[in-house]
Amino acid sequence: MTALSPSARTCRDAALMLSAMTGTDELTPLGHGLAATTELGTPGTTPIRLAWSEDLGGLPVSAEVREAFRSVRRTLESAGVDIVDVDLDFTGVDRAWQTIEMFGWFSLLGRAPIDHPEKYRDDFVVNVTEASAYTTTELVEAQRRRYEAYVQFVELLGEYDAFVCPGAPVVAPPAEVPWVAEIDGTTFDRYFQWQRLACRLVPSQHPVLAMPAAFGASGLPVGIQVVGRYGRDVELLALGERLELILGVTGVHPELG
Repeated sequence: MTALSPSARTCRDAALMLSAMTGTDELTPLGHGLAATTELGTPGTTPIRLAWSEDLGGLPVSAEVREAFRSVRRTLESAGVDIVDVDLDFTGVDRAWQTIEMFGWFSLLGRAPIDHPEKYRDDFVVNVTEASAYTTTELVEAQRRRYEAYVQFVELLGEYDAFVCPGAPVVAPPAEVPWVAEIDGTTFDRYFQWQRLACRLVPSQHPVLAMPAAFGASGLPVGIQVVGRYGRDVELLALGERLELILGVTGVHPELG
């Protein structure tokens, strides 16, 4: 499920970077070859209709992020954006993501992390060891559930311009914290579990734009994830730019001492 993507200051800059990353090449048979030029035109003026979820099927989200996410909604709605709460089915998606992700590492490195654990992070050894025991049935089931996740988003985005949810369940933790182990009483024993807001979207195979949208009570930034139609990456970036203009946070910079 690995895919390379641009990271940039704004959606317009991301589109420019995407133009340098995409295209058709015989060495990348799985690439779908976007046009060489992906520059964004003048922002559109057509009505925007968004599907919305505050916690992506009941995942733990901190009170600070929830309040900031609600403020994003209020700002967008005041600008005329039509927002509709939707309830998607993520049953089995966490398991599908984990199976495919872990098996991907095992496929890449084989038994090396198992036979020489001293050369790898402990959690990485756990991932590969887990994947080494997967059955064919488990792998097939994960791929089946991934396709269902894809179809669910195809159908959803036939009615909406995009789907929006929080980018992360907490604001940025201190740099010395390796990964978030608890959110509002829910504890995690694997490093990726606190990242479920992102992981649940990956099996859909649709493009996801992660962008800043507000600031929490602590003053730290809060982001959103915007899921666009399959294969319509540039269309998603164009929509993202319109949201940037409404939210007005991309031009905010921290005061450096």
